[in-house]
Amino acid sequence: MIQVVKRVAGILEALRGGQALSLKPIADRVGIESNTAWNILDSLAQVGWVRKLGGGVYTLGPELYRLAAASADRDVLRAAAARRLDELSRATQEGAVVTVLEDGEPVVIAESSCERSLVVSPGACRRGSLYEWSSGRILLASLNTEGLSRVVARHGLPGAAWPEAAGSQAKLEAQLAKVRAAQLAFGVSADGEVRSAAVPVSEPGDAVIAAIGIHVPTLRFKGKNRQRILDALKAAAAGLAADCRLAASTTAERE
Repeated sequence: MIQVVKRVAGILEALRGGQALSLKPIADRVGIESNTAWNILDSLAQVGWVRKLGGGVYTLGPELYRLAAASADRDVLRAAAARRLDELSRATQEGAVVTVLEDGEPVVIAESSCERSLVVSPGACRRGSLYEWSSGRILLASLNTEGLSRVVARHGLPGAAWPEAAGSQAKLEAQLAKVRAAQLAFGVSADGEVRSAAVPVSEPGDAVIAAIGIHVPTLRFKGKNRQRILDALKAAAAGLAADCRLAASTTAERE
């Protein structure tokens, strides 16, 4: 049993840092036969710790990244999120948040603000519903049908908070499918004075671990400035995803 654990650790170490390797290089690095490596990789793929790509290439899997983002590594995610949000706020001069979904409820784990005469507080998203703000829509779009049904059972359907998705779960699922396809969501406050935009922080395999959202006065969310904000938002999400991959690789190495 100890030998198997060492081999598993060796395989995860070989794939550390997001490397994608085929079977023989992995076996050579661990010092085992290719058929033994294949059996271990097949088992790891079944539980999501590794992922088999086209051409027989393997990389670390989404479940390993999810584990790294949970529990003790939530602190790592929070610290990395704070750094990325500071960069985002400096680039856009707007407030931003990183939100995760826990038991069907949105939880803000990091936020940033800036100093200017008219700015939307990052805490604004806490006052709205899960459906109203863009971060909530991104997180909902990451759920499977069963998970979404649990959220609907707890919160009800969107109603006025998201008119296009109101009325039935089928309409809600249709709108969330559009969010998944775009990898981008927008929201607007009830009075129309605040716009929000959010993008997912995704692991390999497209598993979403968080949403980065930004809240902007409507008068500033237009034209070239709107595109500049969206570009900075996507860059922040990509950077945070890279931070999480590094954290997952480090965790796998230690274990």
